[in-house]
This record gives sequence, C-alpha cells and structure tokens, in this order.
Amino acid sequence: MALKKHWCPNCDQGWVVPVRIKSTGQIVYVCEESEETWLSEEDIRPSPWSEVPKQGHYCYLNNLMEAAGLGATEYAGLVWLEVE
Repeated sequence: MALKKHWCPNCDQGWVVPVRIKSTGQIVYVCEESEETWLSEEDIRPSPWSEVPKQGHYCYLNNLMEAAGLGATEYAGLVWLEVE
C-alpha cells in the first residue's frame, strides 16, 4: 500500500497522514494540526463533521478513539506511519 500525505482540506493548516491504531490495526487519516480524522484516504476532501466516525465525513481523533472504546490514555497506541 502506497501511503502519502495530503494537505488538510478543512483546516488548511496541516498535513493529513496515515495513522495505525495498534490495538485494532485500523489505519485512519489524521491531520497533524487539527486532529481531524477520516476513515479512508478517498474521504479526504472538504466534508461535513460527524460526532462518530463514518464514511464521507470527518470526526476528531478523540471521537474516533472513544467510538473504538479507547480512551485518551491510549493515544500511545497510535503509530504515525512514515510518509514521503
């Protein structure tokens, strides 16, 4: 899988990069600046906010962690994947 970073289409202040949640193995896409989070690379575009993660929308990283049953103390369980 080719990973790449995208300029955040919503905050316009940071890069959206792939992140793997260690406990689930799920890869999500998180803006390094605003922590806006998308479930798939195809969804990274100006989009509406959702309190819970769903396709076609973005949520914030803490909303995703809560929805997955993970608390803020488990942020150490995120792996910011290297991108070019």
